[in-house]
Amino acid sequence: MVAPFPFEIAFSHFVQSFSAGYLDLFFIAATMLGHPGFWFLLAAALYWKGDERESFFLSATLLFTGALSGGIKEITQRPRPSPEFFRVVMPEAGFSLPSGHAATIGGIYGKIFRGIFENLRLAGIVIVLLVMLSRIYLGVHYLFDVIIGTLLGFGIGLAVDEASRKFSGLKLPAGQLLEEAGIIVAICASVVIAVLFSALSMASGLMGYFAGVFALKLIGKDPQPAALGKALLAREITGFAVLGGLALSGEVYSFQAPLYFIAGLWVSFIYPLIYSRKRGP
Repeated sequence: MVAPFPFEIAFSHFVQSFSAGYLDLFFIAATMLGHPGFWFLLAAALYWKGDERESFFLSATLLFTGALSGGIKEITQRPRPSPEFFRVVMPEAGFSLPSGHAATIGGIYGKIFRGIFENLRLAGIVIVLLVMLSRIYLGVHYLFDVIIGTLLGFGIGLAVDEASRKFSGLKLPAGQLLEEAGIIVAICASVVIAVLFSALSMASGLMGYFAGVFALKLIGKDPQPAALGKALLAREITGFAVLGGLALSGEVYSFQAPLYFIAGLWVSFIYPLIYSRKRGP
């Protein structure tokens, strides 16, 4: 078990010395930027837009960061800050090192702020720092948790971004994708680790997403891009409405894992299949 260092405890107390009601609300909102579910919505939007490659590798970043951070937590078994000594605004279960939210936002920065959003790198740094600070302010992590998590995620994001560049200009055709055995093995292994050591709901959603991607390829289909404008907007709104309904049903009926799997499948297989049939050959 890795115990917190004295200077980490002192730093947490310093950050929390500025506690206020409006800051609670601000940092609760900021910490959501490190939640993988937030970025999975972007992956879904990209997929339905027809940008399959970016969606695929963005989702892979979320999967790898979640799996690796979850696995390391089981090794370090560092306890989270105790409500007895800290102001815990958002209590969370599990171990503390590394921070999964920090790993996620670090991975996002390494992947999309070098690729999709290159012109927004400074904004990306601000977002990363806000997520890191929010985890300490909310009383769920120590300083080393967020630093190590961010560096871990950043390394994964860079690696995934480099891998994605091999597919530059490609649409992930079935034959070429299936030849990339390393990608498939890495995804399968990460799914297993994520199911064992990460949030089951998010792991199930990503499992459904990747299952759908491969299934669509195996039947010889591709997610057809929608025309820009009203057609794309209608497609995105309909897709998110169903996705939100599935996620909400999972929360209400405590039936999260199966419904999140279906939600992932909806993003990458069910909805694209429906859409392609409505458009015809």
